[in-house]
Amino acid sequence: MVKRVTTILGLAAGAAAGLGALNTWLSWQAGPLENPLPGSGHFYHWVRDNEVYNIFYKVQGGGRPVVLVHGIHAAASSAEMLHPFSGLARDHRVYALDLLGFGLSDRPGRTYTAIDYVDLLDDFLRDVVQQPAAIIGSGLGAAYAITVAARAPERVDRLILICPTGLEHLADPPSTWQRLAGRVLRTPILGSALFNALVSRRALRYFLTERVYADPARVTEAMIDAYYCTSHQAGARYAPAAFIGGALNQSVRETYPTLSQPVQIVWGRAAKITPVSDANQFIRLRPQSHLRVFDRAGLLPHDECPDEFLALAREALGAARSEPAADA
Repeated sequence: MVKRVTTILGLAAGAAAGLGALNTWLSWQAGPLENPLPGSGHFYHWVRDNEVYNIFYKVQGGGRPVVLVHGIHAAASSAEMLHPFSGLARDHRVYALDLLGFGLSDRPGRTYTAIDYVDLLDDFLRDVVQQPAAIIGSGLGAAYAITVAARAPERVDRLILICPTGLEHLADPPSTWQRLAGRVLRTPILGSALFNALVSRRALRYFLTERVYADPARVTEAMIDAYYCTSHQAGARYAPAAFIGGALNQSVRETYPTLSQPVQIVWGRAAKITPVSDANQFIRLRPQSHLRVFDRAGLLPHDECPDEFLALAREALGAARSEPAADA
C-alpha cells in the first residue's frame, strides 16, 4: 500500500513538473510583446494599495482629448483600438491605455476587482489627461467609463459606448462556481495549464471567428498570433482569472440613468456575447442616449467597420444631438 501511494505521488509530482515546464515554455516561445498603435508610448506610474504599477499608454495628436478603453477578455489590450486611435488622432489628442493586467502594463498576481479599473481610469484622467475628456469604451471598459463619468463628471464630457455591459450582462455578483473557477485559474500549475488551453491558437481562432467577428474572414493568422502573444506573457492569467471569476463585473443600473453627459451607443448587429437586444435597456433607462447599430459587425464594430465608426465618432465628439434614439 505504501509503495502504491508513493508511486502515485511520484507520478503526480512528475505530471506537475511536466505541466510547469510546458507552461514556462509556452510563455517563453510567445516572444516579446509590441503595441501596434502609432504615437508615443509612456508609462503612468499608478499607486494602488501602497504599490506602484506601470500602466502603459500611447498618445498622439492634438486638440480635445479622447481616451480609449479596451474591453476585457483573456487576450485583451489597447490593440483593439487601433483604428479609432489612428483616425481620431487627426483632430484630437488621443490616449489609449492597457488596463492593469493586460498588454504592456504590469500584470501583478494581485486580486483584481472592478473598482481597480474604475479607480485606474479616474486617476488616469486626473493625473495624465488633466482636462475634461471624451471616453470611448468597449464592453466592460464601457461600464467602467460610465461609472467614472457618474462619479467624476468634471473629468468626462461625453461617452461613446461600444456594446456596453452592466445592465443585462456582467452586472451581477459572481456565483459560487464562478468564484471557484477564478481561484483555480490563479493556481500556479493547474491554473496556468488551463489558461494556456483557453488561449491556445485553436481556442483563440474559435473565439474570434465564432464569438467576436461577424465576418470570420477578418480573422487573420497575424491577428491570432498577436492575441496569442499578449495572452502568453508572464502573469497573463491573473486579470482574466478575475474576469472569469466574476470579480470584474460592474453594474451600471443605478449610475447610467444619472449621467449628464451626451452618450452615443454603438452596437454590432451580429454581436453574440452581448447581443444587440441589450441596447433596448440602455435606451429605456436613458432615452436621450443615441444608438447606432452596424449591420455588418459583431462585438467590435470599431474594428469591423472602421470608416463608418470613425465618421460616427467624429460626429458624436463634435456636437451633442438632442433627438432620442430608436430601440434596437
